[in-house]
Formats: sequence, C-alpha cells, structure tokens
Amino acid sequence: MLKSLADAFQSLWSGEDAAQDATDPYAVPARLKKYERLGHLNPFLLEGLFRSLLRGYTPPSPAELPPPPPTTITTAPRSPTSDPPTPPLPPSIAPNTTPGPPLPPEIVLLIFRHASFLRPARPLPLSLPPNQAIAVLSRGPKATHTILSTPPLTAPQLARVHSIQLFTDSHDQGYVSDRGAGSYSWFEIGLVAGPEDDPQVRTRMVEHPEDGTVRKEELVWRSHENRLGDNRWDTRVGKTFGPEDELWREAREGDRLVVRACAQFPMWQNFVRSGRLEWAEWWEPALRY
Repeated sequence: MLKSLADAFQSLWSGEDAAQDATDPYAVPARLKKYERLGHLNPFLLEGLFRSLLRGYTPPSPAELPPPPPTTITTAPRSPTSDPPTPPLPPSIAPNTTPGPPLPPEIVLLIFRHASFLRPARPLPLSLPPNQAIAVLSRGPKATHTILSTPPLTAPQLARVHSIQLFTDSHDQGYVSDRGAGSYSWFEIGLVAGPEDDPQVRTRMVEHPEDGTVRKEELVWRSHENRLGDNRWDTRVGKTFGPEDELWREAREGDRLVVRACAQFPMWQNFVRSGRLEWAEWWEPALRY
C-alpha cells in the first residue's frame, strides 16, 4: 500500500513543490487539500508518508518483498480435566512475521498520536502561602491574582504537550443576590511574555462584527467557576485544554502559562487555599532514524 501511495504522491508534487511545502509552515492546509485527491485515507498516515518521502524513504514494491512463511497451527493435547484450549488466531489477525523494511519513523509517531497514547507529567502546585488561603475581592472592575506562573515554554515542550487541566480547592463569598445572573468568581489560564520580573499578559486585536469594532483582548481562557453562593471549601475541576484548543495555537516558545484567580463586580470574592495544574504529554516510542 505504501508503494502505491508513494507513486500517487509523485503525481501530486514535483520536487520543487514538495521542498516548498516542507519548509513553509502555512502549506499544511494546501497539503490537506491534495490529500483529498488520494481518497478517504487517514491524514495522519498521509502526512507521515509525506515527511518520510522527503527524508528519502523508498517503500518497497510487492515484488521486492519476500513471501510470507507458511502458517502452521499446532494444538497441544488436552486432558479430560484441563481447561478448553485457546482457539488459534485466524490468519487475518495472526502476528505478522513477514520480513521486510519497517514503517518509516514519521508514520509510527503519528500513529501513536492518532491513538492518543499519553503520559502524565509532574503536576505543578499553585504558588500559595503555606497553610493560608488568599482572597481576591472585587470592588467593581475585574480583580485578578496570579497563583501560578510556569517557566518559559520551550519548543520541545510545546511539541510534546497534549493537554492541561486546573484543579482548585476554593469557594466564592457565600451569597448572591441573583442566582440567575451567573458566577463572577472564577479561574483562568493565560499566556504572558516578557522579563520574569515584569511579565505582561499577551494581547491580540479581535474584530466584533456585531458592532463593527476592533478591540484589544488578553490571551486568557476561563478554566472554571466556583460553586455559586457557597462558602464551603470545594474541589473544583477545570476545563481540559486539549490539542484543538485555541490556547495551543496562540502559545509561542518563551511564553509562560499563568493561572489567575478572578472576581468581578462589587462584593464578589474568590478564596483559594490549594490546587494544581496537571499536564498530559504525548507518549512517543524511542525510535532510531
């Protein structure tokens, strides 16, 4: 199959086009359009094959593969008291012992990603005083307090990270006048840049078609709210920010992730005494290229 796909790739790309696609990070959508012309095949497989072909991989033709060894099935004799024998695997799912070149490493890695093989990384505890809670009080405008700041993100980290999720032991002020108006005691995760002693939340310009304005907005995303109108400590579980979330499309090498406790409008408060930010990373096998 890889041989026929490789031949099909040759009909879609000239050497010059392939080299340009490989170096242009914005060429991926164009490649996806070309993949559609190869049929309804998994884009992970096609992207892996594209990268391996650029590296110089040449899949063998069927004629170049040695024939598979004959399949023999032996059944051990059973005694009247033994358990029933395990039926042999049918040939369609029997272990493949056909000699031949292995799959390209690029395809192997993408297969593991498509299967969502993950490994947990060490959780990051919130930066809070020991045995003390902090309180964020709003007198009207949005009030925030940073309770976690990660070291600068590296390119390998951004390539490996699959998702993050925030957990807090927290509560709000314990009362609300209008339960139907929603909660204004919450936690958010954002991206900051700049020197460690004066980091600034990154911003972007966002167009609002409803009123035709363009406004500057911070690169922050809500994780979760506190339980509404309840002053008992409660373990709150935040949103999982996975591979498709906007956070990872905006994150750049050198950015820091920050967790902020927030409250907005008069008398709203946010109390937090502990918590952690959990990470999950893509698991990848050790491969030799």
